[in-house]
Amino acid sequence: MIDDRFNPDPKPQAAPGVHEKAIEIFLTGKGIDRNVLDLPCGEGAMALSLLEKGYKPVCADIEPQHFKIPGLSCEKVDLNQRLPFPDHTFDDWICIEGIEHIENPHHLVREARRILRPGGRLIISTPNTLSVKSRYFFLRFGYPVHFDLMMKKEQEIGGRLTIQHLNPISFIELRYILDENGFAVGRIEANKFERRHPLRNALISRLLVPKRSLKQDSPEEGALRRLLASKVLLYGEILLVEAIKK
Repeated sequence: MIDDRFNPDPKPQAAPGVHEKAIEIFLTGKGIDRNVLDLPCGEGAMALSLLEKGYKPVCADIEPQHFKIPGLSCEKVDLNQRLPFPDHTFDDWICIEGIEHIENPHHLVREARRILRPGGRLIISTPNTLSVKSRYFFLRFGYPVHFDLMMKKEQEIGGRLTIQHLNPISFIELRYILDENGFAVGRIEANKFERRHPLRNALISRLLVPKRSLKQDSPEEGALRRLLASKVLLYGEILLVEAIKK
């Protein structure tokens, strides 16, 4: 039970709907005894949702001073470094608004492989750089939606000023990194769908994305190509990918 004497009001540091969709994916797991890591945990909005459902997450963030949940500790952890957890510690790792902020996405997935138990899940969110909206935005401005010119110092993290979004990682690259490190992709969801320009979107999707396999495709390539033509990858704003350790 959560202590009714406090009202921390932690705010999700993610786009609307991301936390709710992550919880939905997480709850397809196997019972209340799952050992879950919430990293980066921000102010603790995800941790509060997990507490309300009976879980007690392990929380960590590069700026633990912003954590707002009494009764839970928050360890200072830098996703660019080796994580301070033993091998095979967790059943699940919920990583919201993390991978696009770090220097090396491959390192994050390798660490997930190390700290998760066999069958463990990495639930990860990142802006959908392959959406029709993001492709159109890139055509106009030269960078995907949710990214920028990477010239100004945007925020202070861990005592130093840094650019907020470092890596516009596409689903194609993320799937490759996961596969190379022994993960199978499970559910692929989005926080919401962008359909504000249906005629433009329909034209761009018809021009850019084959709905069928190409002649030279292997079965695996054909399956991936069809996935790239799916609603979630063409119109989803923020992707949430469930990866299962083999």
